[in-house]
Amino acid sequence: MAAARCYFLALSVVLTGGAVSAADEGLIHLHFYFHEVDAGTPNATVVNVASLHKNSSTFGDVNVFDNALRAGPDPVSRLIGRAQGFALHTSLDE
Repeated sequence: MAAARCYFLALSVVLTGGAVSAADEGLIHLHFYFHEVDAGTPNATVVNVASLHKNSSTFGDVNVFDNALRAGPDPVSRLIGRAQGFALHTSLDE
C-alpha cells in the first residue's frame, strides 16, 4: 500500500448576511482529513513539476496535487471531496 500522509484540517466558517447582529450570526465547524500520497509511490496525488536545485533544498520547488478530502483519518473513510491545486516551497530551512 502506498505511504500516505494524512493532514487534519479544521475550517471554521462564519456565515453572515448583510447587517446582522452578533446574536444572529451562526458558526459552522467543518472537519475533514486531507489525504496525500507522496510522489514516487503508486497512485501518487502530489508531483513535483519544477525544481531549480541540484542539491537537497526544496526552496522554490513547485508541486501540483489532487488529494482526497475524507471524513476521517482512515484512507477508506467516506470521500467528501478533493483538494486540487499547486504548492510553492518557500522555506530556506527545509
